[in-house]
Amino acid sequence: MINRMIKNDIVRKLTIAGVVITIMLLTTVWLGGCNNTPTLEQYRATAVQDLQNYAMARGQNNFTPENWAVLQGHVTNGVMAINVAQDKIAVRAARDEAKQQIGVVPNKLNMRRRISFEEGYLSGRFVTSAMPSLSAIIRNQDELKFFFQHHNIEWHNNTPIWDRYRVEFFEKSALILFFRGVTGSNIYRFLDNVSIVGNTLELHTVWQIPSSPINMHWLVWSIIVEVDQTDIQDITNIYINNKEIKS
Repeated sequence: MINRMIKNDIVRKLTIAGVVITIMLLTTVWLGGCNNTPTLEQYRATAVQDLQNYAMARGQNNFTPENWAVLQGHVTNGVMAINVAQDKIAVRAARDEAKQQIGVVPNKLNMRRRISFEEGYLSGRFVTSAMPSLSAIIRNQDELKFFFQHHNIEWHNNTPIWDRYRVEFFEKSALILFFRGVTGSNIYRFLDNVSIVGNTLELHTVWQIPSSPINMHWLVWSIIVEVDQTDIQDITNIYINNKEIKS
């Protein structure tokens, strides 16, 4: 009986000792982790490398030379701010601010660029009761003829549009076509600007529509834009931004 009590007491002591030892070991590991915490200089160096990697991942070929120089300027300013930061919170703040500035530098895909243009004219009338909005990029005379062959148009003086835009025109220029069927009266529209964003050409138009129209009738508004071939060589899409104003 006495031996059993002694044995149980030893087990309890060993158990307690085991817990104490475990606690001591965990405490040692935690202290060791604190000892391995990077210094402020190491933290700065890591933040600088992270910032530089972020900038390089944006890809120099995705930017114009001017905008890539702007991006690199943000990197330089960010590195300077990181290296003078007095604590780790300030280091993180300097790095994150530089990343934000780098992230908003326009690249070739999201940079809007206005291009020069001249407005042309259709010199004809669509003969149809209704039609959806139509748009097209015309780079040669054959494309121009193909576009109109499926539409019934009364040409003024029996002179189709391709007789005015001949082969010579398309050697340096191209056409952007947009037609919109509307019902109304006294509708005034004008083309505000033509812009390029990535591979998309944007036509920004303003439509002034009477608040109380009278003599309503159906008609087709046409926009024919003459642009340089070099400006649209990578364009694959057309986006129409119509802004309507009640008069």
